[in-house]
Amino acid sequence: MQPPVASRRPTSLDAHDETRVDEYFWLRNRDDPEVLAYLEAENAYTEAQMAHTAPLQETLYREFLSRIKETDLSVPVKRDEWFYYSRTEQGRQYPLFCRKHGSVDAAEEIVLDINLLAEGHDYFDIGSATVSPDHSMLVYGEDTDGSERYRLRVKALASGELLDVDITNTAANVEWCNDNRTFYYTVLDETRRPYRVYRHRLGQGVPDELVFEEPDEAFFVHLGHSKDRRQLYISLGSNVTSEEYFLAADDPEAQPVLFQAREHGVEYSIEHRAGEFWVLSNRDAVDFRLFRVPVQHYQETSAWQEYVPHREKPSSKTSSYFGIFSRFICATKGC
Repeated sequence: MQPPVASRRPTSLDAHDETRVDEYFWLRNRDDPEVLAYLEAENAYTEAQMAHTAPLQETLYREFLSRIKETDLSVPVKRDEWFYYSRTEQGRQYPLFCRKHGSVDAAEEIVLDINLLAEGHDYFDIGSATVSPDHSMLVYGEDTDGSERYRLRVKALASGELLDVDITNTAANVEWCNDNRTFYYTVLDETRRPYRVYRHRLGQGVPDELVFEEPDEAFFVHLGHSKDRRQLYISLGSNVTSEEYFLAADDPEAQPVLFQAREHGVEYSIEHRAGEFWVLSNRDAVDFRLFRVPVQHYQETSAWQEYVPHREKPSSKTSSYFGIFSRFICATKGC
């Protein structure tokens, strides 16, 4: 059996005042029947050449499988009166997302069975699964082709009903407002960079509202929330620079507020608790330092009070302190 040979079809590509020729550019088109035929020929050739190893492949697979704990359970995480966890079952490929009310000994409720969702698909992945603040709604992102472009769906947990929500081309990064009817999500540009934030309102039948857009291709957009769930965050990051916006989680009409404008080489992140911002920043501190500032004075860097100073000798302790403080907020205010 001879290996398949892809035909050469020169394509000129112009960029940065230079022209390069790619003879196999045509293989990028997944919808081209000739491309699919070539890939199928490659697969057939591989299978034919590896056919004599089939018994060994099966032996190795069984050995690998015997070392995996197929029936397993994650540590339950308490949020309000609910305990959330995931578990796997022997012989089933995907996990089950579950919860219990009031106690880890209570009756189990299966929030999402990924095995059922994956039926009929050659590929399936869940990008995220985010429960509303009142624990009544679940929004999750699903990818059925491996492109990492996720489709958002919303499930009413009491009834198990899927709502009429079908949002495509997302990064599966979602944050709920505290009204339990509004959520924010990010969408991708043509390079699959999260660059826009939209606001969706359940059941209102209105177009989703563009809340934020990042035009600089060096920055990726990510959503988050404060540990006390009073604020939502739009975080922007490049290799050496970051920038943060915040919104009131209680206000479904809120607009993003810039915390501190980006400066090349300056990275920072913020947390909120009891009327104060806590800021971890590498401004004039290679190894970072931790500040606290009243919310009403966050723009005045002169009002920032240093809580954990920078250490001249690089270490991981400053970041550890911030992690400890975040866990303290989580314990006192709820995650």
